[in-house]
Formats: sequence, structure tokens, C-alpha cells
Amino acid sequence: FVRTLHPENTGGTLSGQDIWYSKKNADGNWTEPSNDLPNLNNEGNNAVVGLSESGNTIYLLNDYSEGKQQQPGLSLSFNRSNNWRLPNSIFIPGLSDKQGIFYSLYMLPTEDVVLISAQMDKSLGQEDLYVSTKDPLTNEWSKPIHLGPIVNTGGFEISPYLTADKQTLFFSSNGHPGYGNADIFVTTRMDTSWTRWTKPEN
Repeated sequence: FVRTLHPENTGGTLSGQDIWYSKKNADGNWTEPSNDLPNLNNEGNNAVVGLSESGNTIYLLNDYSEGKQQQPGLSLSFNRSNNWRLPNSIFIPGLSDKQGIFYSLYMLPTEDVVLISAQMDKSLGQEDLYVSTKDPLTNEWSKPIHLGPIVNTGGFEISPYLTADKQTLFFSSNGHPGYGNADIFVTTRMDTSWTRWTKPEN
């Protein structure tokens, strides 16, 4: 999980957010949280956006390339001998051209689909939902595909989560009718494309 405005964060209270972790003991209790992740935490905003099925690959918000800690992007790190290695950048065409401050990502455990919440050229309002997929032959990621006007609105669509079968999408939005500012919605893919969805349900 992430913590903001914590005095023990890398760089201190007023720096960016750090990744913290806790482990469950045999008795079911959680250990004291720690942010002792020197390769994953820096003075920028650090967050986990996905884990591989094996748990040995972690996906991270932002580009960790030297001098680019605050650049939009996606990075991954491998766990070797209980140590997370220095993250490597993943190139997703067009992601660095996002507009505004806010964006978020969700990497499926299968490591071949990443959902993106960001404001881009095709956005209908604020943050819209997009998807990028990895080519199994070249390992290259596609340019983000806009999920279309059934899912996206003139408001914001954020915090996407896709089920393991890649059919059911959960997200938060203030652009669909709801009970307050932002509600949770669910929708289902209608075919193999990423642009045809059922009407989102609150």
C-alpha cells in the first residue's frame, strides 16, 4: 500500500508517497509496516499497480529511468533472493503524452493487459479508461485504445480493475448516475474488442 505525508517516507514528510508492506503471521496478525524498499521508493510518487501470477514481478507507477522519477509511465521489478531489483521502464506508445496531473494503471496478473485511466486526446472529459495489450510475439505494447462512450463520460473514470478472464470491468466514475460524487460501476465486454461494453451498472 502507499502512504503520503509520512515522516519516514523517502525524502521525508513533504516528499512523494512511498510503497509500504506488511506480512501476515501464522497467528493471522500483521507485522509492523515497513517501507524498506530502496529500489522501489524514491522522492517521487511510488505505487504498485500490479503483480504477476507468481508474485515475483511487480509493476509500478511512473518511469524509474534515471532522472525521470516523476515522468508518467510504467515500470517493472523482479524479486531475486527476496530483494526487489532496480525497476525497468516499459514503453507504452502515447502514455507519456497524457494531459493533466492524475493518471492510474492496473496490470493484470497475466502481464499482457494494462488498463489506463488518463486524460488524452480522445478523452470525452477528464480521465477516461484505455487499454494497452502486449503482443505475444514481439512483447511490444499497443498504443492505448479508448474504451468508448459506453464506459467513458464527460466526467472522470478512475481506479479500473479487470477480472482474470478479462471480461468484467470495475471502475469508479462521477459521470454515470450515482449516489454521490464517484460511485463504483461494473460492465462486461460484449465481444473480443475493447470498445463494446454493456451499460455500466451502479
